[in-house]
Amino acid sequence: MSVRVLYLQRADRGATLRALRLVGLTTDQAWPAAGDGAHAPSPQSAAGWVRQQLANTRAGASLTLLCLDGEGAACSWLSSPTADPVVVAALARSGGPGLEADGARGLAAADYYAGNPMESSIEAMADVMPRTKGRRPRAGSAADAGIGRLAVMTAIDTPARLLIDALDEASVPVERVASFWHAMAMAWDVGWSPAPAREVGEGMIAGEQVAELTAVVVVDPAGRLFWCWSRRGGLLCMGSMRLAPIGHEPDQPLPPLGKEHVARLTAEWLSWSAQLSQAPRRVVCVLSDTDTAGAAEFGGELARAWPEATVDAATHADPVGATLRRVAERLEQTPVGGEPAGATGALVGLTSRPGRAHRGLYVWSAAAVAGAALLVGLAAWRTSRAAEATRTASNDLRAQWTALLTEHAPDLARPTPGMVFDPRDELVREIDRLERLVRPAQGGEPARPILDELEAISLVVGNSGYSVEEIDIDNVRATLTIIAKNIQDAVDMQEALSAVSGSVLGPWTSDSRSIPQDQVRTIYSARWPVRPATGDERGGTP
Repeated sequence: MSVRVLYLQRADRGATLRALRLVGLTTDQAWPAAGDGAHAPSPQSAAGWVRQQLANTRAGASLTLLCLDGEGAACSWLSSPTADPVVVAALARSGGPGLEADGARGLAAADYYAGNPMESSIEAMADVMPRTKGRRPRAGSAADAGIGRLAVMTAIDTPARLLIDALDEASVPVERVASFWHAMAMAWDVGWSPAPAREVGEGMIAGEQVAELTAVVVVDPAGRLFWCWSRRGGLLCMGSMRLAPIGHEPDQPLPPLGKEHVARLTAEWLSWSAQLSQAPRRVVCVLSDTDTAGAAEFGGELARAWPEATVDAATHADPVGATLRRVAERLEQTPVGGEPAGATGALVGLTSRPGRAHRGLYVWSAAAVAGAALLVGLAAWRTSRAAEATRTASNDLRAQWTALLTEHAPDLARPTPGMVFDPRDELVREIDRLERLVRPAQGGEPARPILDELEAISLVVGNSGYSVEEIDIDNVRATLTIIAKNIQDAVDMQEALSAVSGSVLGPWTSDSRSIPQDQVRTIYSARWPVRPATGDERGGTP
């Protein structure tokens, strides 16, 4: 028995708080009681009364549902390219051509009930533009342009905002905020289930694919008839009609319901069915028992005027209280936070209204950012101090060696005209020069045994039958140009050069060319062998 539903009764077109009604599974308390005063209660006193009532129970200081009465709210349809709440609210308040209203533009629901965004809210129920599978939209139509039909609820909610803030200050959290039409759909829709509805998919039987549309009619003894259409307990559209003049008291009898009320109701339903392309197949009526004969006549006339639907009518001494109590019973079957509060199940703007927890989150986030900024600033200050100390030490060291340079090498300390003077560069160059002066001379490259090779070659080319034109031996290679009598002699000479003992040149290659007188000019060449690397070349000591 932990569920509590707070019913907010308002006056002056929903702009002022008139009374509160706290309903549970077995409790029903009203505040202020009849005769307690003519002044409207303040949100702070109302929040204090709610906290006191909740403190006397085991439920704790928590409200499951805050329900607004039907005062200061209406529903109309809107053509919009998206169901985004910001876009829908802007279109509704801008007075675009997509807003449908009864009569002139100035009588639109958004103008009358939601002209000021600081005092009212606009909720888009659902995208209700008919879309038939396999049928293309007509060219130039709203569907062809990507524009859909939306059922839009406009409501004045200033007392609800103030009461939510006062309850938040009194540490009374509110899980969900909804209108009385939402409560009607949740209470009397037979298709409602605490489990979330399954998505339509293959393998499901036809009865499971689309839940029947249910119409709910509730008569408020204060003199108003409320109706809504819903599917699975989710509100799709809603409306109301006045049954008695303004100022009618709940204890006074209502005018009898008759054909004229059914005609007005069915006319409004026909206009909505044209927008939704569907109609309710079940009608649930909860009427006042002050006029049992009128209630029976109303139910019969409604069944005749809406013949395709099953009409169930019942009377109750307090239809509003019975609706709120049934809502409490159904909410008792749902887990905390287990059902998403979408636009068809709650007033999203008021449900998500920020409170102390959000402000505390912002404060702690700001404090965390400020702390991080302080740590970064401290780290930057310490880095700056370390950099300053490094610069000071560097300047001191520069001053020391500059003084030493001026004392021991004054010539280096004097700048050269026309050049940028840097004593450090001058000192480095002077150190390099002095190191070159004291560095021991490096040994030259060992000479090649050119004379020995020339002697060995002369032993070979000195044979008769060969004529030497040129011998060229340098530090890299040796080249011989010899004229032989024929090609065979030229080949023999190459073999003799390669086989001569005492020679390190090789291997020998040859390039022969024929010349007049049937002789062959051949150029022989060979390279000196590669010397092994010295100690300096190997990176060690020679």
